[in-house]
Amino acid sequence: MLRLSRNGRNWKRSLVKAKRIGDVSPLVKADAKNSELIPRGFARLLDHSSDSLRHIQWLWKKDILGQDSFLIGPPGPRKRWLALASAELSNREVEYLSLSRDTTETDIKQRREITSGNAVYKDAAAIRAAVNGRILILDGIERCERNVLPVLNNLLENREVQLEDGRFLMAPSRWDHLVKTGTPEQMLEAGLIRVDEYFRVIALGLPVPMFKGAPLDPPLRSRFQARQIEHSKYHDVQNITPASKKESLNKLLDVGYAINSPEARKLGAGVFPVDMVSRLSPLINEAHTAFSLFDRLYPYESGMLTDSSVKSVSGLLASDKLDLPRERHQLSIQNMTFADDNAIINVSGKTGIMSKAEDSFSLPSTALSSGVENPDRIFHPTGGRQHQLVEILASLSVGDVALIGNRGVGKQTLANEAARILGQKTEPVLLYQDMSARDLLQQRVTDEKGDTIWRYSPLVNAALEGRIAIIDGLDRLFPGTLALLNQLTQDREISLHDGTRLVSAGTFAEMLSEQKISPAELNAKGIIEIHPAFKIIALAEPPTSKSQWLTSEIVPGFLWHQVSPFPQNDETSLLVQSLGIEQSVAADMTRFAHSLRNSTDPALRSIAQSFSTKQLIRVARRVSEYPSLNVREELQRAALTNFLPLSTQEALDRQMNAFPAPSSAIKSTQITSTPENLTIGSVSCAITPAKEPTKVPSPLFYHNDAVLEALLSDWILGEHILLVGNQGVGKNKLADRFLELLQREREYIQLHRDTTIQQLTASPALKDGKLVYEDSPLVKACLNGHVLVIDEADKAPTHVTAILRSLLECGHIRLPDGRVISKDDDADIKLHPDFRILALANRPGFPFLGNDFFGACGDSFSCFAINNPSMESEKKMLRSYAPDVDEHILDRLVATFGELRSLADRGQTQYPYSTREAVAIVKHFQQYPEDGLQTACQNVFDFDIYNEEASKQVLEVLMRHGIPINARNDDIRLAAELRLSDPPKSQGHWKKSKISSSFFSLIFPVSKSETLNVEEANVPFKSWPKAKDHSERRNFFSEQRRSYQLPEYGQSQKPASVAISTDNIISVAVQGPIGVFSHTKPDGIIYFDLWDAFQSGRYGFQPKLNICALPNNEFLVQESVTNQMMVLRPEGESSYRLSPSSWDVNLQRPFVVKRVCRFTSQPSSTFSNITKFGYSRGEAMPGGVNDPRPDKMMKGFQICSPYSETDGLVWFFSPNNPFIHQLTFVEDERPTMKRIDLGILPMSAQAFDKNTLLIESVEGEHWLVDLESGHMKFVENGAPLTISPFSSEQADDQAPQPAKRGFVSNWSSPGWLVGAPSSNKFEELQYERPEDIAGGTMSKPHWISPTMCAQLVPPKRVPGHIFTEENPRPLGAGAFIEVTDLNDKKISYIPVPEVDHDRWWAAARKEDFAIGASASNGTLVTVDGIGNVREFDSCRENLASAMVQWKNMVGQGEGDARLEYERHSGLDTDKPKHGKEDPKNEPHVGGNTWAGGTGGRDTAGLGGKGGPYRLDKGHDVHQLSDEEKADVPEHVRRAAREQADAALRDRLKEINMSKHDHEAYQQFREPIRNDITNMRALFEGLQAKTKEREWLNNQTDGELDDNKLVEGLVGEKLIYRRRREPDNNDQGFDNQKPKRLTILADCSASMYRFNGNDQRLTRQLESLCMVMEGLDSEAARNKVKWDIVGHSGDHRYIPLSLVENMPRTDKERLKVLQECASHPQFCFPGDNTIEATREQIRRLAADDEADERFLILLTDANLERYGIPIKYLRDALDLDQSVNTCVICIGSLGDQAERMKNGLPAGRSYIVKEPNEIPAILRTFFQSTLLKL
Repeated sequence: MLRLSRNGRNWKRSLVKAKRIGDVSPLVKADAKNSELIPRGFARLLDHSSDSLRHIQWLWKKDILGQDSFLIGPPGPRKRWLALASAELSNREVEYLSLSRDTTETDIKQRREITSGNAVYKDAAAIRAAVNGRILILDGIERCERNVLPVLNNLLENREVQLEDGRFLMAPSRWDHLVKTGTPEQMLEAGLIRVDEYFRVIALGLPVPMFKGAPLDPPLRSRFQARQIEHSKYHDVQNITPASKKESLNKLLDVGYAINSPEARKLGAGVFPVDMVSRLSPLINEAHTAFSLFDRLYPYESGMLTDSSVKSVSGLLASDKLDLPRERHQLSIQNMTFADDNAIINVSGKTGIMSKAEDSFSLPSTALSSGVENPDRIFHPTGGRQHQLVEILASLSVGDVALIGNRGVGKQTLANEAARILGQKTEPVLLYQDMSARDLLQQRVTDEKGDTIWRYSPLVNAALEGRIAIIDGLDRLFPGTLALLNQLTQDREISLHDGTRLVSAGTFAEMLSEQKISPAELNAKGIIEIHPAFKIIALAEPPTSKSQWLTSEIVPGFLWHQVSPFPQNDETSLLVQSLGIEQSVAADMTRFAHSLRNSTDPALRSIAQSFSTKQLIRVARRVSEYPSLNVREELQRAALTNFLPLSTQEALDRQMNAFPAPSSAIKSTQITSTPENLTIGSVSCAITPAKEPTKVPSPLFYHNDAVLEALLSDWILGEHILLVGNQGVGKNKLADRFLELLQREREYIQLHRDTTIQQLTASPALKDGKLVYEDSPLVKACLNGHVLVIDEADKAPTHVTAILRSLLECGHIRLPDGRVISKDDDADIKLHPDFRILALANRPGFPFLGNDFFGACGDSFSCFAINNPSMESEKKMLRSYAPDVDEHILDRLVATFGELRSLADRGQTQYPYSTREAVAIVKHFQQYPEDGLQTACQNVFDFDIYNEEASKQVLEVLMRHGIPINARNDDIRLAAELRLSDPPKSQGHWKKSKISSSFFSLIFPVSKSETLNVEEANVPFKSWPKAKDHSERRNFFSEQRRSYQLPEYGQSQKPASVAISTDNIISVAVQGPIGVFSHTKPDGIIYFDLWDAFQSGRYGFQPKLNICALPNNEFLVQESVTNQMMVLRPEGESSYRLSPSSWDVNLQRPFVVKRVCRFTSQPSSTFSNITKFGYSRGEAMPGGVNDPRPDKMMKGFQICSPYSETDGLVWFFSPNNPFIHQLTFVEDERPTMKRIDLGILPMSAQAFDKNTLLIESVEGEHWLVDLESGHMKFVENGAPLTISPFSSEQADDQAPQPAKRGFVSNWSSPGWLVGAPSSNKFEELQYERPEDIAGGTMSKPHWISPTMCAQLVPPKRVPGHIFTEENPRPLGAGAFIEVTDLNDKKISYIPVPEVDHDRWWAAARKEDFAIGASASNGTLVTVDGIGNVREFDSCRENLASAMVQWKNMVGQGEGDARLEYERHSGLDTDKPKHGKEDPKNEPHVGGNTWAGGTGGRDTAGLGGKGGPYRLDKGHDVHQLSDEEKADVPEHVRRAAREQADAALRDRLKEINMSKHDHEAYQQFREPIRNDITNMRALFEGLQAKTKEREWLNNQTDGELDDNKLVEGLVGEKLIYRRRREPDNNDQGFDNQKPKRLTILADCSASMYRFNGNDQRLTRQLESLCMVMEGLDSEAARNKVKWDIVGHSGDHRYIPLSLVENMPRTDKERLKVLQECASHPQFCFPGDNTIEATREQIRRLAADDEADERFLILLTDANLERYGIPIKYLRDALDLDQSVNTCVICIGSLGDQAERMKNGLPAGRSYIVKEPNEIPAILRTFFQSTLLKL
């Protein structure tokens, strides 16, 4: 019979004569020599527990049979307690070994130590147990790595094992047999050691795969006998607690056993630690609710469970049968007393309106009173925080505590405050990811003699000295390693690696009493007492799906407390009372922070951590110290909002509306430095001379004084600084400049991916056989008060850099050599008060792929986002490096890099080009200007030369900014010229003569000036921030300066006219439909839609537009038929209509005018506004003879506007009536108009000067109209010429000469018209051309200067003889600009390229050209039929200057130093063929035999000629010259083309795709080719990050591990480490599941109906094509499982592409696109957007095989048409929070898309105008999730 009694936690054994359970007695070893190894205190488990007795009985049976046992069951201490209780009751010694993934063979068998200079072997636990007949308990079998435990196989099976020291352990029976032939001494001398027959092994493990871990090796498993160990029975646990506490206990147990039931296991709720309920027995009273105790044992809402599992547990708690209400009592400390080494705390709290609960608990303490408050820590004792503190203290009275909370919520502050109240000292223990189980407890080092010793870790030191160990970073440690603490936290015992055992104070006292020895003697036996005041407070961040560290094995080790952020009122009170800022400001800050924390938007919730209480305190401190700071700007800086996705920035800005926007004005900051003081702007601080001036940096710096001022303000507040930005933005220079101004010494360290804790702190080394440590720059900076500059901080693993948090937040860090850096006076190294850290890191996220240093440590720093410098600053810096480089080159470079960075920010290019690259270019160009700018640029951009799409994108940017690439200095292609004969010959005179022999001159009536009505037009417009322009001088120099495509130019549109303002702003009027494209500064484009502005109401009416430039960059648009007028202001994005108050209706109808000598007066009538001709749809339109609307066949009004842009004068005339109207624009005044009655019908009108017009009538007569005198004179013999309107220039000292007017003619040579309007005649002087002009012109002439005129002419008009072999006729010219220069007496023909025939509708536009000219700078502009705008230089001076600049940029090249393989074969081509395949794949140069050769002919290869297609075999390319490659006969070209087509057909046949299908698919693919590359690069970058190799420790070869130097010294083998691919199946982690993506396409009828309006269906098809191609990459296939479904008015579910059959070929993708295009054409109207969205979200949420789920909804935003409120869509998107959703609007009628975007949560909706915006949107959408893969 067995009788047990207990005393507190420590149970005493009452020895009796007989011990048995049932009829089984234990196997007792009589000669136990080390009674201290017999477990104590575990027999208490037998109290009233028949279940436990049965398990122990089974263990005894296995012991008697000589079999080893395996206890398998759910996580918890019960398996260990049963094994120890069995040994305790049988009086057996125990060796306990807790296994982990760091366990090696030496930990199991033997390890070597150095003693007195000699290497000796020390037996480990398994060998000690085997030799001494002890029970070996192996705890955590599943935690050990594979192939480690098999070293025990022979020991388990045969009780034999070979040791490293040469000894051989032998089975007792075998040894006893052999000893009969000799003596025991001889056996020992022979190295044969007897395994004791009492040796047994008890293994403890979890069932795998139910729980995480490595499965049992079959040979190992077969050597054990298994026993299932479940949790203690309900009544056994219930009987432990006194009857008075049964009610609360029963509630706990009811819920706990419900969670552990087999039915609930399917819910994924984990394991409730019912065996730990007894620990809380002292706290089961009225003060602590059952729910508060439940939450401490089982923190189910901390993130350890999935959302669905949390719901299930919450449902259990709320069920009627269990009834565990979620209530807590708000407790507070009433008083405290210290007595008998205990701190007694009395607490109380309200349990109801009138009721009150009280409690008292005690904790061991070495103090006599509470500690002094720490002034560096802010603890705000609000009600919530005070209650939480009381709960933590109560939990500490019965166990160890873990605090879970996000960064910055105050976990460290709460822990420190608890220690202060108890008067206890703390011991910071920083955990990091690479920390091994050994490092957690001990570290092996050498002493002064070189002998190896084991040094205690900070945790063990805290246990021995009675301190509170604050363990920071439970979430960083591997779960299997963390489980090593279970024995310490649950039993207050632990076995160290050197064989030492730490035991509780009670157990230690019992051992002393039993053995009658002193503590020193017991210590000598390896038993050390744990101080009773020792406690653990662990800190951790919540587990996530990526880091599920809080496993069911870890939960029983601690009592858990979740630390949530302050309530808003408490947080506001904290900021006001502690920092003294204004109440309103503090309230706005906390309201903003809480809106983010409670937001339903995942993007906003993800950045809420950047606005933790800690960060708010930092911001409030700055605002309090510097009241002039803008709060909004400071909050943005705290979160580095510059680096957030654009949509998230927009959402964040909406939340910040309560704060005033920061000033956009550029602040001028002055720096004043004296030996004693530094002033930057308004901030000053004292400085002291550096003691080590050589360590003060001295950089070459560009001005960024505003950032320096902000840095100095935070420096004065004692902050550590973090600078984050792209590469090359000048972070290092900024840091160095700042330290130079402060005269502070710098210690520098650069981190990398292999940086270790030791390298960051103190690196180990062997010196004279001793382990020594070398101080890192960090230690030197701490010791001497220097500034530590940490460069590339994001490159090191975050678990390495996380050690900085302990130093910055606690001022405490323990070095690997045991020294402590602390602020305490007794520290080994006292932290110098001047010590600071200035860290530099690249921005987080793609494409840098560094570690998230900002996320890990950002809240410990004052953070600054360092952007690229402004254009002015960057140019100034480039000038400092290249003082001799021309200004225009610097301007081009700065603009080029600015655009490249903008593309990177929008996700349209992968590499973010920085100032560093720009500096490299100008430095090269400064030193070697003869190389040219293009060579210097290639040094930077050649990185992308093998990436076709990236290279193309870079080249486009370079071309846009006029930087030539691959151009030759001598490649000048100016226009061919035709010389005019000199001098010109007289062709006769123009004479003024009488009319009808009776009149010589007429006086015409002029109406008074009428002020026009100005009415705002509100014309709809659309703008683009940047024109996609190209420099046409990229490869050679010509007159053409640049070109660009008008955006969204319609297929039916064609150019009407062009106007250029004095500031070179270009406007293009187009027709079909009508509108105006205009430039805005600097390079934007705006389109004014004039379709509704100019309507006459007549069926078939076709408006025709004219446009002319006005002063102040305004443009007058005139509709020629109705003469309606409108003024456009492109820069102001506005317009207004001009409405004359009187306008003759008859002006709109033809006049019949007889040949008379004087005018008959017209009857005056009231003129109505022309707008009366507009009619709405459905109205009856007038008709008949009196219909006032203009005839649709009538000739329209024309404009004569040579002085419009300078003097604001415009004249209108029409062949239909005898009036000319003069329109005058004066600045700051309303326009005026006056009418001139001519009496003739004018066919044309030209301005001789501002007061004289030359009129040609419909009958061919010419009249001079003097607007000042009112006279009109007839001109006899006048020819139909176009005359220059400018006056001839004349020097002041010259005699007056007759005025000269240049003229041009359609059918004759140009010349001069000499005379003056006041004279009686004009002489016509004409040049002769050597060849007659063939054909007419394509435009009216445009005068560029008084002597230069330009007009468009067809190619057939250009004389052929002007082209030579050196200057041949340009190919592909659709028209020529004929430029006549009367001064130089030549005509030039500038080619205008023909339209792009790749567009199917281009052929109909090949002759549609328009031209404009600028008199201010000689610029010519043409617009072709498909919207290509081209700019030309016509002025000789401008061309000469541009050519010099161009040649400077091109340079002379690299000359003969370049090694080229260009060759001339001298052989002709024959028949194209594939060629023979070389099995050895040797290089072949020249010839025509082998496939894959280079520089040859006929065969498939590279660099040759005449081959059918390109074939790369990986060899160096020997390139034939371009001339020889071009010299290929036409029949060979055709044959090669045919063979290439045949190869393409074969490929298409492989995938069963016709050529027609291939061409159809390419129509979708080609426009988005570059965007497909961008999408693939996104996933490839993610794959590069996830596949970054990791270190594998404990290897027999590889790189020497610095942590294993001592092991190497003693001769161990496993002292190396190697890189390996990450193992997603590693124990302790779930297999990586793929992401799940659904594209929900809009297949409704409106997609087809309105595709002609905005190309919405085309855009959707291109987007789907891009997604399918982008996701069909190796990087994405295994990471993302996707499907495409559609919805229409007929169906809510249209399966286009399913997950199980994702398209892999072009044919399959084309089929998806064709099906998506067909549904909108044939479906009925209707909308199922809401229903389809809900259905797909439910389907995604039910997919358990996905890691994360995404739904992207494509829509044309047409819900309002069907009366569907946007709120319904918003509710549908929020249906399930586990599905990330976003809406992409790809079409819109009016502002429907904008209204939808505004009605949906910020960051969840986007508007797409071009398909190339999709990659950037997807990157924004995936950034918070996929970038963490």
